[in-house]
Amino acid sequence: MYVAPLAAPSKRTLLTRSAGVVLYTPGGDGKDYLLSQSEDTLVAREFNITKLTLGPPRPLVTQVGTFGISAATSPGGVLLYPGGARASRLTWLDRAGKTLDVLAAPDRTYGAFRLSPDGKRFVGARSVSAGPPPTTDLWLMDVGRRVFSLFVPTSNGFRYDSAVWSSDGRTVIFNKSSNKGSGVFRKDITASGEGERIAEWRMRRLCDWSRDGRYLLFETYTPNTKRDLSVVSMMPDGRLAEGAEPQPYLHGPFAEWHGRFSPEPNPRWVAYQSDETGRNEIYIASFPDARRRLQVTSDGGIYPQWDPDGRELFYLSGNGMLTVVGLRNGPDGLELSSPQQLFPLAARSFIASPYEISPDGKRILVNQAEQNSELHVVVNWPLLLKRQAAQ
Repeated sequence: MYVAPLAAPSKRTLLTRSAGVVLYTPGGDGKDYLLSQSEDTLVAREFNITKLTLGPPRPLVTQVGTFGISAATSPGGVLLYPGGARASRLTWLDRAGKTLDVLAAPDRTYGAFRLSPDGKRFVGARSVSAGPPPTTDLWLMDVGRRVFSLFVPTSNGFRYDSAVWSSDGRTVIFNKSSNKGSGVFRKDITASGEGERIAEWRMRRLCDWSRDGRYLLFETYTPNTKRDLSVVSMMPDGRLAEGAEPQPYLHGPFAEWHGRFSPEPNPRWVAYQSDETGRNEIYIASFPDARRRLQVTSDGGIYPQWDPDGRELFYLSGNGMLTVVGLRNGPDGLELSSPQQLFPLAARSFIASPYEISPDGKRILVNQAEQNSELHVVVNWPLLLKRQAAQ
């Protein structure tokens, strides 16, 4: 987040790094603040406009019902925000958007989740506390038996950001992070404990594990190149190949993220999204090098996913519709059919994909948001911060 004078916008000053949107507001108490959201907590930081400094983050209100900044303020210190539990339900839909089955009722907040290659299980992050810092643990669900089991419990303020499956559905690789650091772990689905640490790289999120088990695709971040895609050589059992080190795959001046390998035994393509045009669009690049590239969308697109046989690519379009394009090999490489919009995806807005495609390509498992009908008003909200300081 930057601040710049109107007369010279290029003379900007970095205020803070933030994973989400920040709202500037006068507090009505003679002070100025920046508000941001951490999980379901609205956090306030005092902002000195003259010195361009920020005070420490202080929780203002909890049970804020929507991801991203979702509050409105007035100069008089009135705060309006959506409340209520941010619940979601995991639901099977057909390709027309009709509900087929509900796997999980809306009693918890589910984050990133991945369906196993055979569709018999999924692994997902479930919120434990809003923090700050927020914490999550990992759960497994046996889809056929409808049984949830705790896979990796939260520990020492860590949160679990993402998880990917081996092609045989026996092993999960996951990453966890906290203010103290991060790590990459592997764990057999029948094993106990917190898993085996295989690396300590700094990363944002695991993206995919190739079907042959030889490559792990993940997101990194730098201020200059923003989100990038990197790859590292793996063994099929989920351990690093001997001497393996992460290598850049897509490291351009724009954000490249949400990468997914094509489902061949030896992946030839990676689908991903990038904001190089000024908004997120879907692309397909050749693998293991990215010398060939194909732009899939021009009206916006996020969260690409291949169908299991590689003949279709799904994504969420710019107007919020789950959309699919057909793929086939032509004389000049991949050829795309016209996009077919399936149904509006009423899903939570996650950094991770809110849907997964079934092994037969006929059903979609969606993390659906529960409708929020609560609005809360706080008059003279800076008094909440003063009361905290006095305690």
